[in-house]
Amino acid sequence: MNFEGNVLFDRYLKPTRHTHWSEAESIHGISPQMVVDSPSMVDVKEEIQDIVDRASEYIGYNLSFDLAFLIAAGIRFDPVVRRVDVMHLFAPIWGDYNEYFCEYTWCKLMDMANFYGFEWPKSAHNSLADCFATLFCYQKIIEETKIDYSKVYEQGHVNLNQKQKERGVNYTITYKRQANRNYWTQIKITDIFDFEWEKNGYDQSIAVGFGNNYAYAMQELGVIKPFKIEIIREIARL
Repeated sequence: MNFEGNVLFDRYLKPTRHTHWSEAESIHGISPQMVVDSPSMVDVKEEIQDIVDRASEYIGYNLSFDLAFLIAAGIRFDPVVRRVDVMHLFAPIWGDYNEYFCEYTWCKLMDMANFYGFEWPKSAHNSLADCFATLFCYQKIIEETKIDYSKVYEQGHVNLNQKQKERGVNYTITYKRQANRNYWTQIKITDIFDFEWEKNGYDQSIAVGFGNNYAYAMQELGVIKPFKIEIIREIARL
């Protein structure tokens, strides 16, 4: 399927390594009898490869899972082509943050589709229906992006003086819509830390002043180099 929703390939394929798949059949409803006269992956490989070669980006839900199957079947994917995993994009919007793993939990495609009001056909777990659902939700996310999703503001939030800007200080705030319609916020500050000579450093602390000025001297000699500092603070509103 392309970004406009035009179906490029929709066909049952007959497995060559298995003759029955009861567990999978209970999920997608495809029985061995339904594919007995279908082509194998080898038969349609060139057709699929042609579609992949003409793609400007790869979009999917849990994309790496699908790509792994296709790569195992011999389909080649251009590493330069942009890959969009809608599952990862939607996770912050869903808003289920895992404190242990320090990341947002992925949800099922059906949950995301229901969140955006996608109308499922009768056979919900048909692969074509999954494609329509993924595209529908991705376009919804893009619509929000134009206004507020993952939008970065760099002004008005902090007063950076000219000296700080010259040193590479950067301050950004990123907002993302959560499932509860509140916003997840990320505050990110980056700085290039370099030492400056402290004329009065010894007045505050002899050890700190001596250490700072010693480090400054080593920096001037090229023994040590400025290093990057990155501070990230994330806030999820419940």
